[in-house]
Amino acid sequence: MNNFYINDLSKYIEIIILPELIAFSLARLYYYNNLKEISFCKYINSIRKLINIRNINYKLVKNITTNILRNKYNLKIISYYPIKLKFMN
Repeated sequence: MNNFYINDLSKYIEIIILPELIAFSLARLYYYNNLKEISFCKYINSIRKLINIRNINYKLVKNITTNILRNKYNLKIISYYPIKLKFMN
């Protein structure tokens, strides 16, 4: 595989797959009342390690994930450390 393909694949994972996985897992944890007292960054790192991606733009992933939570799951992040979510009407 050439480097252009690998870079494109890494960006796709970072921009599309990683935020969707983070948002899905946070929404499920919220709905089952199972959010732990840890930071948003630790949730990102746990999902990032699961799919084995090394270097990511945390600010970009955070912004995309926040938008997905708001638009797809009707959840708003009210605190990032510890992570706290609120259902929006």
